[in-house]
Amino acid sequence: MRKPLLEVYPLLADVKLTHAWGGTLAITRSRMPCFTRPAPNCLSASGYSGHGLALATLAGKLMAKAVAGQAEGFDVMAKMLPPPFRAARCCANPC
Repeated sequence: MRKPLLEVYPLLADVKLTHAWGGTLAITRSRMPCFTRPAPNCLSASGYSGHGLALATLAGKLMAKAVAGQAEGFDVMAKMLPPPFRAARCCANPC
């Protein structure tokens, strides 16, 4: 992580990194998080596509407001449906 960080921010060369994250990353087709109501009185938000720090914070705020009776923000996000899945056509010479 340090090498790409310094390519973008060379002035951070003398800064000691104290924490790092590693692991797998899942990305939604639309690159947008998935907000949904899977059951009555149940809210769900997932699929942050590498932007979890900001989007999970937003999701938490919108979910808290929804529980408190102000669900407009959560419901707007829940209406943002992903594009339809278009399966690749099989052929002898795929692109």
